[in-house]
Amino acid sequence: NRAVTKGLDPDVPMRESGIPWLGKIPGHWEVGRLKRYVETNPLKSEKNHLKESSELVTFLPMENVSECGDFDNTLQKSISSLWNGYTYFEEMDVIFAKITPCFENGKAALLKNLGSKIGFGSTEFHVLRATGLILPDFLLYLVKTEYFREVGKSYMQGVAGQKRVTSAFLDELKIALPDTDEQLKICTYLENYFKKIEISKKSITKEINLLLEYRTALINEAVTGKIDVRGEEGNRL
Repeated sequence: NRAVTKGLDPDVPMRESGIPWLGKIPGHWEVGRLKRYVETNPLKSEKNHLKESSELVTFLPMENVSECGDFDNTLQKSISSLWNGYTYFEEMDVIFAKITPCFENGKAALLKNLGSKIGFGSTEFHVLRATGLILPDFLLYLVKTEYFREVGKSYMQGVAGQKRVTSAFLDELKIALPDTDEQLKICTYLENYFKKIEISKKSITKEINLLLEYRTALINEAVTGKIDVRGEEGNRL
């Protein structure tokens, strides 16, 4: 949230953004509607020549996309079987869930290494395609900010349990954006930070597994009489 909406320099001059929920932003960032920087829900008409193709492409049901930004691209189906009734996207597009509670939970992904040049997925995804003024990685981080989700919730429509973020949200949302050089610096900072977190997670997981192994071994030795616990019992009495 802080890096994507305020930048990395805590001493940079700030100004009011004029955007509800967002507050102050770095003075040199520009403000504009999201649709100025991305293509929303791109049409597949430019690929009409492929609609009868038997070529296998990646298919992403909702459960194959995680809240951490990962996705499972192992499910492949023919273009012709997916052409009608599913959401169309391409390599390097950003997708995010539009239905509750997946939207509020931040289920989104940058389709890097999609597994095919084009793909299809659940109809409950919105698709964003960066057009050059915003980097795809930065776009993903923007989608995952609290600001994006809070504003999106105000555009939800539908009955309880089936509410969805409308396309009007994507048309009207205003964002604050640095130039692409600064975007790259922010993305690099976040990627390095997340790598440190992953290293810590692996280290902690390893320690937990070792403790579980020790616990199991200790129980086994106590139950089979390999260690004398009578003294311990006596002490407790």
